[in-house]
Amino acid sequence: MAVAWSLMTAGLAVLPPMLGNIVDEPWTIVIAWAIVSLAWVPVEALMRTRFGALARFLITVPLWLAAALCGYWLRTYLGLP
Repeated sequence: MAVAWSLMTAGLAVLPPMLGNIVDEPWTIVIAWAIVSLAWVPVEALMRTRFGALARFLITVPLWLAAALCGYWLRTYLGLP
């Protein structure tokens, strides 16, 4: 779970500036989320065997929110556009 979260955070920091040359600004974040959410698929499969739907939701939402905020912080810290 920590590896998937780290991949999501790094992807949300690096992918939007890379995609900025191809598409306009709001779409870069949408495409980045679509790409980095693939890292969560194996975690979701493991969580499905252990937790119910509500517990998965209560675990996943704060982790994804933290990944988004940390990715944004990392992007501004590194000075990426």
